[in-house]
Amino acid sequence: MITIRPVTEDDATEVARLAGELGYSTTPTEIAERIARQTKVPGRAVFVACDSERVAGFIDLSTEMHLHTTPKGRIDGLVVSESVRGKGVGALLCRHAEEWARQQGLKTMMLTSRSTRERAHAFYERDGYRRTKTSYLFEKEL
Repeated sequence: MITIRPVTEDDATEVARLAGELGYSTTPTEIAERIARQTKVPGRAVFVACDSERVAGFIDLSTEMHLHTTPKGRIDGLVVSESVRGKGVGALLCRHAEEWARQQGLKTMMLTSRSTRERAHAFYERDGYRRTKTSYLFEKEL
């Protein structure tokens, strides 16, 4: 049985492993530090899906707020372990995220997904998300 709960610093090793499955190289120490910071920020949440004692996935959420648009819930990251993909864990995490957003008074969820992640795009579209625009991401090192 899968249960959803808020992330804790004790989950850092498993969350780092999952991030690595998606191609993001990070350490448990870095993840623990981020968990400690992010869980204190209003309008942010991270939840893990647990199968017994093992973390099978996580979802990283925030509130997207701009002067020119209505606030929205945002999925900043969703990772499900390769070993349980296709078994409903991602959908369960998304349902939990949507409930979190409703509790924040938000009426819309949004996310971005790398253009090469076609399997993820199919998942989101099956889950009721629709593509609304194509953008370029610009970054600058400081």
